[in-house]
Amino acid sequence: MGSESRLPGLVILAALFLCGAVAGTITAAGIRGDARGTLFSFLDGYLALMKSGPSAAARLGRAFLNAFQYHIVVFLAGFTALGVFLVPLVIAARGFFLSFALTAFVYAYGGQGLFLALGALGIQALLSLPCLFFLSFQSFGTAARLWALSAGKAKSDKPLFGLPYWSRFGATAAVLALCALYEAFAAPGVISWIAAQIYT
Repeated sequence: MGSESRLPGLVILAALFLCGAVAGTITAAGIRGDARGTLFSFLDGYLALMKSGPSAAARLGRAFLNAFQYHIVVFLAGFTALGVFLVPLVIAARGFFLSFALTAFVYAYGGQGLFLALGALGIQALLSLPCLFFLSFQSFGTAARLWALSAGKAKSDKPLFGLPYWSRFGATAAVLALCALYEAFAAPGVISWIAAQIYT
């Protein structure tokens, strides 16, 4: 597949992620009244839990779920023609929730909240987002081929799920495991250090 045939799919996924991110920012910035107090209480509780909550081992399962949840969905979506709809939805949702969380931190704690957000979410996002786009593009392509096959508009001239397909997932899974380990073992210390620098 040439670069010219890859470009439309990448542009579509990037545009959907950006739309979700813009929607997340607007939604978080528009919170008012009781919902604002609830948001602040949630963020305070989240930071307290990260700094002095369960042990790293106890957090590990949740960290792996956080790291893999979107990626598993888009990977599995590649095995069905309906993935042409599901993958874009997941990409847009990821953009929304990530942007919402980042905006909420800044909204709650001012400019200092950006550093807290980077400690809590930024490092994982730097690693996990490229993995998500990588898997999404792969799954979107196979789902589109399955859709074409089901509609009789294409022929199955080569395997859809060969060794390269699984190898790519294995490589991204290794990166996501690092994200989970960071969240479970390092993120609480990073957040505590950032908070200490901000509030001392």
